[in-house]
Amino acid sequence: MGVIAASLSLAARDLDTALGSEQKLRSALDSADLKADWDLCLIDCPPSVGRLVSAALVAADEALIVTEPSLMASQGVAMVQNTIATVREHYNPTLTLAGVAVNRVGRFKEAIYRLEELTGALGPVVWEPVMPQRAALVEAAGLGIPIHQHRPRQPEILHVLDTWLDRLLARGAKRIERGRGVKAQQATIRGAAA
Repeated sequence: MGVIAASLSLAARDLDTALGSEQKLRSALDSADLKADWDLCLIDCPPSVGRLVSAALVAADEALIVTEPSLMASQGVAMVQNTIATVREHYNPTLTLAGVAVNRVGRFKEAIYRLEELTGALGPVVWEPVMPQRAALVEAAGLGIPIHQHRPRQPEILHVLDTWLDRLLARGAKRIERGRGVKAQQATIRGAAA
């Protein structure tokens, strides 16, 4: 596993309106060297629907929307779904929605209501389990370190993260196998034609 950290200089990309700018990340990720070294690439984006997110969606095979149970966040999910549909129509016809992961679920009536609203509207697209609201998550994010290092004895949080990671890895493995199957079929067709 490797991590390429983002910086605030990426914010300037939201102002990049040059022709083809939305394809730059896809071109970089499609390089043979990168594909040879990595089976799965996760692109973490800011909570917006600007050009950075659009470029990530153009480059992605799947999108996972991470949200929280609040009115504004629920409206944001609808906006991201619309952006996914637009990107799929104009730039990336194979882009799919992997799901919606709900973060910071508190025990308040509003949070429970909004979670039920999301689940009712989106059904099985909403991933289970949801991430409970815990101080340890906020602290780890503020320190810029993984929760596993900050407070390793958080079984409820670790269970959710491990479940989400297992789900992403399983989806990635299926996609890789489908890709290998397509390559094998292409090789067989080429061999038969020779």
